[in-house]
Amino acid sequence: MRRFRREDFEIKNLGVARHPSPLQPRREEARANFVSDDRHRVLFDHSFERVAAAIEGETEPITIERSGPRQKIFFDPEKSRAAI
Repeated sequence: MRRFRREDFEIKNLGVARHPSPLQPRREEARANFVSDDRHRVLFDHSFERVAAAIEGETEPITIERSGPRQKIFFDPEKSRAAI
C-alpha cells in the first residue's frame, strides 16, 4: 500500500487571491460561510489506527483542503465566464 504524505495533497495557488467573491452577502445581517485555506482541513484517512499512529508519532495526520467558497478569489468575476 502506498504511503501518502501531506505534500501529496497540497493544492498549488495560481497567485494571490485579490478579488472579492461574488458570493458576498447583500445585506448587513447576512453571513456567507466562507472557508479559510489554512484552517479548514479534512482528514484523508479517518481510521482510528492511522490517526492514533500519527498522534503517537507526534506528526500531523494527513489532511486535505476543504472545498467551499473563499472570501477572496484569484479570477476577476467581471472577466470570467466559467470557473471550476
